[in-house]
Amino acid sequence: RAAYFAYLLGDYDDALAQLGQAKALGYDGQDATLLTADTYLRKNRPKEARGFVEAALARERAAGRPIPAPWYDRAISMAYRAG
Repeated sequence: RAAYFAYLLGDYDDALAQLGQAKALGYDGQDATLLTADTYLRKNRPKEARGFVEAALARERAAGRPIPAPWYDRAISMAYRAG
């Protein structure tokens, strides 16, 4: 939650730090992966965001779940920003 609140407040460095701490403590859910990607996008670092979106897509495919359409929109947005 701390990462999400930091993200909402626009403190992206803190959001990334909180997400890193959560991962170090063993939490690696899809919401954290996508929030990390969004945070890197907000910091105008689409190349870093790409890996997190790709990981989230791979996890969904491996679980046999369909990829939500907004995730594709996000991937297209990142590709456009990255050039």
